[in-house]
Amino acid sequence: MWKAPRSANSVLVQALGTFALVALLLADVAAAAPDAECEGKALRAAKIGCYLEEAVSASQPELCERATEPQVKSMCLSLYAERARDAGPCQRIAQASPEGQAMRDACLSGVAIARREPAG
Repeated sequence: MWKAPRSANSVLVQALGTFALVALLLADVAAAAPDAECEGKALRAAKIGCYLEEAVSASQPELCERATEPQVKSMCLSLYAERARDAGPCQRIAQASPEGQAMRDACLSGVAIARREPAG
């Protein structure tokens, strides 16, 4: 079977594709790692605030998911969603428990209320 010779462009595209895949994988690992500064906070409210500040600063709600405590993750995602007026982060709240389901519902309600209020 005849194969077309590989051009320099196709080799470059393949190399860049591999590089991009590795970069995405490394970014996922970094995003999943708990933040030492936030985890070092003694109070749960301080942890939530720390993760929320990072997520808002980077416009990346998935940074909330680096928290090790489910309650911190859920509250961070909920507050982010309400502030951004975006229900997307609410969908990331784990619903394995009745508390998680209630938090997701509260998150969706908070976003709906925030959307009715004037921006400011």
